Amino acid sequence: MIWIGIPTGDRTKSALECVKAWKTFAKVAVYTWDDKTYEAVKDIADWVECGERKSFAILQNYMSSQVNFDGYICGADDLFPYLNCGHLDYIAKRHDGKALFIHDNVNSTQPCHPVITRGWYEEHKPIFDEKFIHNCCDTDLYYRLAHTFEQIHAVKFDHRHWLVGKRKKDAIDKIALDAWEEDKKYLRAKIEAAKNTKQD
Repeated sequence: MIWIGIPTGDRTKSALECVKAWKTFAKVAVYTWDDKTYEAVKDIADWVECGERKSFAILQNYMSSQVNFDGYICGADDLFPYLNCGHLDYIAKRHDGKALFIHDNVNSTQPCHPVITRGWYEEHKPIFDEKFIHNCCDTDLYYRLAHTFEQIHAVKFDHRHWLVGKRKKDAIDKIALDAWEEDKKYLRAKIEAAKNTKQD
């Protein structure tokens, strides 16, 4: 069984479109911090909770702990299915114990929205370091555990990010941009600490 976790707020239209798009291929978990989005998706998503706004890392860790999956997509309200997403259940079971690197049509160098298999989750949970404010938790995950990833070329996602002109920049993007330098600083410190540990 494939689940996608979608943390969202203040993007009701996109969130609703995203939930509807994924329902063909996966069960959908939504955590939202605004009532309008909650009301829009509550009868469509398979798991929904409304609460205070928290980071992507915290919410993905939380949602993945609440559902029973063979594969869990660390999704977003601007991440849509694109190519062969109906095969994800089979692929997750076949590669159980791995995390899946699926291209999102934005970043080809790292899995921005990894698919976590049950075996991987049981060994490595939680998925993300919750000290990141918004950015870089995916980069950190891949830096630490790249050897546990399997690149899947037959499946693709469509990440409709403002950086590639697929939507307009909004208030949530501003939160991410405001946290960029602090998140990068924390990531660099972690990488440096890991290098020093290896040298010792």
